[in-house]
Amino acid sequence: MLDSTVIVTSNMDCAVLNALRGKEASYKGGNLLFRWQKPLTSGIPKCVEVLIYIENENPELFGYFFQGAPGQILDNANGNVSLGIGWDDKALTANAMSLVDEALENRQSVVELPFPPQFINVRLADGDGNPVSRVNWPEGMNLELPENGTSDITDTHDVAIPIGYVLSNADNSSIKLTNTDGSSQEIKYSQHAVDLAMVLTVSKAQGSTFSRAILLLEGSQHAP
Repeated sequence: MLDSTVIVTSNMDCAVLNALRGKEASYKGGNLLFRWQKPLTSGIPKCVEVLIYIENENPELFGYFFQGAPGQILDNANGNVSLGIGWDDKALTANAMSLVDEALENRQSVVELPFPPQFINVRLADGDGNPVSRVNWPEGMNLELPENGTSDITDTHDVAIPIGYVLSNADNSSIKLTNTDGSSQEIKYSQHAVDLAMVLTVSKAQGSTFSRAILLLEGSQHAP
């Protein structure tokens, strides 16, 4: 499957493949795998959230990331970015780093984040995965810090862009729950603009030529 091109049809498809890709990369490459629950935008009691955040039933509500994760942005042929996660809040950053240290000390492969990242940082790369130079790139749009702790932006070689939560298509990110009386309820959640981009390198092809394809058509009404 990992050598095949996969056409995905929905957020659920991408979420499942994201999880599989992350776990596979963590297992084979020894990378730490980060996992978090995507925040709900609907007012749901805590006692109900426990029943909603079940990955086998609602995989769209879980985010995954591993260090050096590949992705595609505005390109359907080659992976042209690498992804990272980050926070604008120093306290959250410190908390996340302590969880990383704890995982390393205990030789754990998965870091369970109690809060989602505030940003997914997109680092531009060429077709071979090498970082794109910051030359001719607007300095105000580059998140990457200068090297060696200096304040000189000219010491920065890479381009990193922070991507926040999607607001415009929030209504399209939702799951449906069926109540005991047969009625259904729509639960909306938030995700980053590139939340599912990690999987695109191995899972999505549009206008491409390929020898094999796996097409997953699900019977639910999840947003494409």
